[in-house]
Amino acid sequence: MKNYSVAAIFFVCSHLVGYSQFNDASVAQKFEAYQSLWPKTKLHLIFNQNKFSPGDTAWFKAYFLTENLTGVKGKQLIELNLVDSQGRSKFHLNFIVLNGIAQNQMIIPDTVSVGIYLVTAHSNWMKNFGPDFIFRKEISIVSNYKLMLDESPVFSAAVEGGHLVRDISNRVIIKTNRTEIEVQIIDVDENEIAQASTDTNGFASLNFIPKRNVPYFVRMLGVEGLPRISLPAVENDGFGLLVSTAKKNEPVKVIVRSPSDSPLRKEGLIIIVSCQGKIYHSEEFLFNGKDFIEFNVNQDDLPEGVAHVSVLDQAGILLASRDFYSHGKDVVQAEVQLSKQLFQIRDKVSLNVSLTDGKGQPVEGEFSVKVLNSGLFDLDAETSLTDESTIFSDANEKFHIDRSDSNWLTRLDNFLIHATKPLPWKEILSKEISQPKFPFTSRIERSGIAYFPDTLEPVPDLTQIMFYLQRDKMHYQTFAMNMGRVALTVPDIFEQDEFFYLAQILNGKEIKNLQVKWQDQPIELPHSSNSKELDTPDLYASFIAKKRLIDKSFGLYSSFKKLKSVDLNLRNINDFENEIAEADIIIDIKDYITFPTMDELLREVVPGIFHRKIGKQSIVRVKNLEPNINAADPLYVIDGIATKSTDFFLALKPSDLLTIKIINSLNKLKPLGLLGKNGIVIVQTKMGNVREPVDDRSKLIEGLSRPLNFKTSDYSQTSNTHVPDFRSTIYWNPSVRTNSSGLTVVDFFCSDDVGKLTIYIEGIATGGRPFSTEQNVKVSLSVEKK
Repeated sequence: MKNYSVAAIFFVCSHLVGYSQFNDASVAQKFEAYQSLWPKTKLHLIFNQNKFSPGDTAWFKAYFLTENLTGVKGKQLIELNLVDSQGRSKFHLNFIVLNGIAQNQMIIPDTVSVGIYLVTAHSNWMKNFGPDFIFRKEISIVSNYKLMLDESPVFSAAVEGGHLVRDISNRVIIKTNRTEIEVQIIDVDENEIAQASTDTNGFASLNFIPKRNVPYFVRMLGVEGLPRISLPAVENDGFGLLVSTAKKNEPVKVIVRSPSDSPLRKEGLIIIVSCQGKIYHSEEFLFNGKDFIEFNVNQDDLPEGVAHVSVLDQAGILLASRDFYSHGKDVVQAEVQLSKQLFQIRDKVSLNVSLTDGKGQPVEGEFSVKVLNSGLFDLDAETSLTDESTIFSDANEKFHIDRSDSNWLTRLDNFLIHATKPLPWKEILSKEISQPKFPFTSRIERSGIAYFPDTLEPVPDLTQIMFYLQRDKMHYQTFAMNMGRVALTVPDIFEQDEFFYLAQILNGKEIKNLQVKWQDQPIELPHSSNSKELDTPDLYASFIAKKRLIDKSFGLYSSFKKLKSVDLNLRNINDFENEIAEADIIIDIKDYITFPTMDELLREVVPGIFHRKIGKQSIVRVKNLEPNINAADPLYVIDGIATKSTDFFLALKPSDLLTIKIINSLNKLKPLGLLGKNGIVIVQTKMGNVREPVDDRSKLIEGLSRPLNFKTSDYSQTSNTHVPDFRSTIYWNPSVRTNSSGLTVVDFFCSDDVGKLTIYIEGIATGGRPFSTEQNVKVSLSVEKK
């Protein structure tokens, strides 16, 4: 028997064979080669809350992981979207992860409507696998009232193993969005074959023996107007797959079955067990006259989470497959110890956190801590990072594991049968594996077609193009090739910026009003659930409305916002000039009499500019430039924003201006490329924000979101009782690490709210082992005396 890892599957039948096109060794080798070229990644976001109001800041921690749950190396760019029920992005941001870890935040737009939304996140690499594999998490956005799902009844069905096979027992899993409702399997004459009731997750399990050439259907009872759906066609020759649920430390039984008269029973088969992108065992076998073949899978030899079993024939064709849950071994446990369980308002709470492995030995780990005001949220349906990363990372379906339910393993098994995605064995075993289209990337990249705005024709090859970022003052010069195609990689910029284009063809002639059609390849975004408001007030919405009124009354943030606004304006005005040192000519407008028009101001006051009209066209030239260079109007930088519009420049009112500065020194202009070719005129107005309207949305580019620090309260030195302190998230720390002994201490202070607080700790220990735990504490106005 050939073993390719420490895992072992004990074979209950006799006689192994290896005589055909594929054997277990070649399958394992091809699988490894495929995985090295197409490694899957997993993205997980942990939010400080699951419910927000418009204008709130949603804080999050991000893990970008390989299939074995270790961090993706280096710097990677991630895109986040807030998606509504129509699949439209209502908010978008880019953020960076380093070695698989990041922290950031998104501000829920004030304009967003109430409802249930999906937060999605993906890297460029994840586009190779399609929208089914991107991260998604539901959040609620409330304003006044509670939300309720508003979904039409839907249902679907899946067969264990993926195939409905005649004359053997088949298990069918029916999924609905209704609990405790009857579902049926019927034949073409609508005779009942099997019936069951859905559980609290909307799943039902039914077993029956299909007959040859008989079509079967599934229907939901008690719901009018909902049509029946077809089950897969019954196969005369095929294989059924039965996987038993098993408790921890018990083997999982895998049974392969086929009709007794099927000619396929004489062929050699291969069974493969894989998990987290690795084959843990592959084995060849024959039926040899037996009715079924049984394997025992030792859970201790698999990682915790979802494993996958596949049955292939000797030609590499997939015959049956399904996911199953493995408890794994060496699972990391997180323990939180507190000095007491009852605290007063504004008390300091110290958490002693320890991490140990399955043998009780300390391990190092990195994790987030959040403490929530429990009464404001529905916390029962929260899915832990452990379950998200090991069970639901590739699942689009909603499911909640309630481990207090004695049947939770069976319920989870039903979910996994329905959610199974077969491995792409045809691609894996092909002679030439296709190449991924989308690479890993750490930068914002754009590609598109540059064209003439009047004819819509692409610019000729070797057209020189300057891309200039208005806010960040960065410029990048390149050439258009192959029918106007251009590409650029944008250095790290933050927040939104705007492109300004300059271009000239080979003979040096400037292209006016160049246009670029960007050819982004966005991923198709999923739809969030439909929802509607009830008449019942939402506790969080009421809380946040009162909190904002209190904060406004005590003026906590007004001074910060004012200072931030002024700082951005000053930077926008001054940064461009700082790039080139001081200007060659500086005109301070207040030193001169006020002229009514720019025409008169330029003629009488500004010595470095030549202005005249030819017909209805105004021409402006910067003086003292070489004649062969000075062939067009200069670049105008008005309040920090670049433009080539002479008409806009001449339409300014001299009474609104502070300074006009001119750069005509070739030594200063040459490093700026096309930006400086015809000289530069810098204008600063009294308002400081005069600019042309943004007439082309394609020129806008979203930069990176800069991670900010969550504001915490510290009452260790002083306690200002005159300022109320009410918080929905009492504490949020996205990055805490234990020492080599697996220990650390986390401190936070209670707010002025009383009631239950829930502490969540979620992270990943060394070796890619996730852990999660939670604990409750109580806060009161005064400590009760015993």
